[in-house]
Amino acid sequence: MSKESFAAKVETFISTTSAKGSQIGGLLLARSSNEEIARWETNYGVKFTDEIAGYATVLGNGIRPSDAEARRSVFEFMPGYEFISLDMGLEYLKHYKRPDVLVSRRFRKHFKNSYLVPFSSNVVDFVSFCRDPQGGTGVMLERNSRAVASEIWFSAASFFDFQTKCWELGGYKLDANRNVFQWDTEVIQSLQEQFSGEFIHD
Repeated sequence: MSKESFAAKVETFISTTSAKGSQIGGLLLARSSNEEIARWETNYGVKFTDEIAGYATVLGNGIRPSDAEARRSVFEFMPGYEFISLDMGLEYLKHYKRPDVLVSRRFRKHFKNSYLVPFSSNVVDFVSFCRDPQGGTGVMLERNSRAVASEIWFSAASFFDFQTKCWELGGYKLDANRNVFQWDTEVIQSLQEQFSGEFIHD
């Protein structure tokens, strides 16, 4: 998928969350320039795939740092997680020396010699883009803090399609005061069945 197409997919996700009551769209910092993306590539030491570059264009800079309360209450793409800037993702990579904190046991079987670009966290759990040797872009969702299996998504596009559908169909939602996340397990399980060939649990 081209950089522009993936950026459009991320923007569709944002507009869907906004339509369901989230303030996500109003918290974003400016879109990233090509120069900023090149700087991230230098700092990460890798050439971004088109999907990662498309994501970085829209959400790479993160949100306004002064909006801590808003970030905690509504800036999440699924319950319990929030987006982080790519600069913060790099800091996580530098901080955690043990690879199993960021990577599930089965990850290296499917993404050998891959690199990670973390883009979401709840401090102990991480969601990262991952690139396989063939150039495809997947998503690694590593859960360290709960009795729920980690996930490996083989397509970043499918991962964002799934998250968008969770919002659109009521799998994820905010309460009437727009500050508490709720989720509908039945809706989410139904969507997981629809996307069953796109990811595996670890």
